[in-house]
Amino acid sequence: MEDLKNLLNERFSRDDLKEYGVSFEIKVEESQELILSYKNSKFHVKTKDENLDDWIHTANIYGLNKNKFSLDTSFIYLSDLNKNKIEFRLQTLKSVNNYISFSNIQEYKFNTEKGVVKIGYLSKEMIFSVFNSDLYKDLFLHRVLPIIENRLGRGVRRSINIEEIFRIRFKTAIFESLENFNKDDLKNILISARKLLNTCFYYLENNNQDAFSIANKTIKINPLNSAIDELELKEFNLPKVNYDAKLLAFYKNAYVSNTSSQAFLSYYHIAEYFFLKCTENNLYRQIKSFIDDPKFSTDEKNLSSMINVIKKHNYESDENKMFFCVIDTFISSQELFRFVDESMGLKKFDEKNIFGEKIDNTAFDEANIKKLTTQTIKIIRNGIVHSTDRYNRGDRYTPFTKDGDIIKKYLPLMKFIAEKIIAANT
Repeated sequence: MEDLKNLLNERFSRDDLKEYGVSFEIKVEESQELILSYKNSKFHVKTKDENLDDWIHTANIYGLNKNKFSLDTSFIYLSDLNKNKIEFRLQTLKSVNNYISFSNIQEYKFNTEKGVVKIGYLSKEMIFSVFNSDLYKDLFLHRVLPIIENRLGRGVRRSINIEEIFRIRFKTAIFESLENFNKDDLKNILISARKLLNTCFYYLENNNQDAFSIANKTIKINPLNSAIDELELKEFNLPKVNYDAKLLAFYKNAYVSNTSSQAFLSYYHIAEYFFLKCTENNLYRQIKSFIDDPKFSTDEKNLSSMINVIKKHNYESDENKMFFCVIDTFISSQELFRFVDESMGLKKFDEKNIFGEKIDNTAFDEANIKKLTTQTIKIIRNGIVHSTDRYNRGDRYTPFTKDGDIIKKYLPLMKFIAEKIIAANT
């Protein structure tokens, strides 16, 4: 307990905080008790489980090795104490509860082939590192001092939880590797850890859980209530897979979007990402079939045939064909039809006209599902992106009207397409 007391007193004796007159002492009676002194009042320092042992243990280690803790506004790297652990500060982009709750906070654990990733509130090591930094002054003024002031009039035996002294409230992701890090290779360690975290984030988003990103900005301090959090753990086994980071960024943007139209476009961008690649690959295969044919020669007839193939395959001006090519490349007709028929509950695409464009939905079957999907999705995309006056005003997509119901109806289909494309490009 002596190390914890000394650590607290050392921080509150610095120039930025000493004017507030906060100090700590140990009261020895039947058992040792940590006491906070403020304005001639005494506060008994407790913890939510009435046991300070974890805090004392961490303080002992930190007090002896605080110069070995490397703190950054984005992450903490415990190079000498925890040679296999790195911790990132996170930004919560979306909560599954759609509100901030300080009584039931979700915690996640991922078991991977490289180690364990834990997402929850920051570790005690990072808490002490922030406490020891210049960041803590704002935390103290906005979060800690109001709690102490509020309890000055509560009777003889005032108390405060140690968690309320360290009002450092942000989520982090801790990657605990199976192998020790080489601290001289920090750059590659960070790249590898970030890639793994992005996969974890996508797994949560894909399963309709919280959405996170690695925070890059400095910590913003806001007043918070004094409730003590309880964590609810969800554990996952992460498959061995590497996703394209750019595709995951589009998916995340869709997942956290506040409007269906914005989400729809972000999912569409995942398909659009492969427009040229898919069409060019088709062209390469056709050209290769010419060249690899034993009968091929460089006479005018053969060269003219090849040129015609290239001209017919010039999809750059026809995004409908490019979009169809992507769907045709990455998704089978069977699984696409099954999703539309079963998951969306559509016996056929109901609309014959969307945003001024006609849809031929007479042949709703497995053989035509890709063509129908391409046509429908492309019309919705164009309706969102363009406000052209080629149609009557009543036919055009208008935000915040019943037109949004069409987008919501087909948003799961666009999401399904995006997820299949991501999975096919690992």
